[in-house]
Amino acid sequence: MPGPSRTQLIWMAQTLHTMLDAGVPIGRVLDVMTRQAPTAGVRHALTLARGRIDQGATLAEALGEQRRFPPLFVGLLDAGERSGTLERTAGELARYYEFRQRLWSRFRAQITPPVVQYVVAVAVIGLATHILAMLADRPSRAGWWLLVGYGLPPVLVLAYRLAAGALGGLRLVHEVVLHVPVVGRAARAVALARFSFVFLLLYEAAFPVVEALRRALEGTGNAAFAARSGRTKRAIEDSGSLTSALRATGLFPEDYLQITAVAEESGKLSERFAWLASHYAERAERTMHALAVAAGWAVWSVVAAIIIVFIFRFFCQYVRMLG
Repeated sequence: MPGPSRTQLIWMAQTLHTMLDAGVPIGRVLDVMTRQAPTAGVRHALTLARGRIDQGATLAEALGEQRRFPPLFVGLLDAGERSGTLERTAGELARYYEFRQRLWSRFRAQITPPVVQYVVAVAVIGLATHILAMLADRPSRAGWWLLVGYGLPPVLVLAYRLAAGALGGLRLVHEVVLHVPVVGRAARAVALARFSFVFLLLYEAAFPVVEALRRALEGTGNAAFAARSGRTKRAIEDSGSLTSALRATGLFPEDYLQITAVAEESGKLSERFAWLASHYAERAERTMHALAVAAGWAVWSVVAAIIIVFIFRFFCQYVRMLG
């Protein structure tokens, strides 16, 4: 059975936060959530969790045993239960998943016009190719252009999944993506925003810094960041400095490192990481918008080039016909 969607995770976290903050015991919270569950799958998961809590398990244990919930979701609930701040952690979890959903929704809305433009562009190329073939009195290759144009995106998606499924392939793909202009800037901003959100929650839950770093790097959703957890552990053990650990990854920009260093010196890590999370969330939204705009320009640049070639070839064909 598939796990809950992002929308369902937001609903669970928000409901937990609201009811726990109002002083409702966790057992009664789960009873209410079970009755109000948006889907049968969520209702079943909450029913199982309620039974395990009656047997003495924690909420994180009850959900984690089902292996249907994201490790980050379960891990942060566990951190909240350990620190006695479950209601606040649930609220921050809802905010984190809302950020991810908002980012994806906006990017999907922004990338839709370039996708439509690409579909139209392929059709234009196919039509132009067919007309040129008719003028030259030779077989048309429009079908081949359409096959390549409309078949290329699925092939690229399949290649990405195959590369990601290979041993270490996902890390290699993400390492390459981080160095691609525009795309890499957007991917890095998203990863830094997620890292800041997760590390802030774990730090305030009094997790050991090494463990908090490991989980926060994994929480970025970027395999290149997650693979650096070994480096951060060694750097923490050698220097005891969070800034040194982040610098050892080679992935954090200098302004991020300087802010972290000042926060360490002043003892204001919580305040600065809250600011970093908000700042990079805004930057991620801007860079994703820039990525969508760049994709649109790229598509129309190709279309313009094809149209210019088509006009030139049409003119040459016309001159030959006159001759």
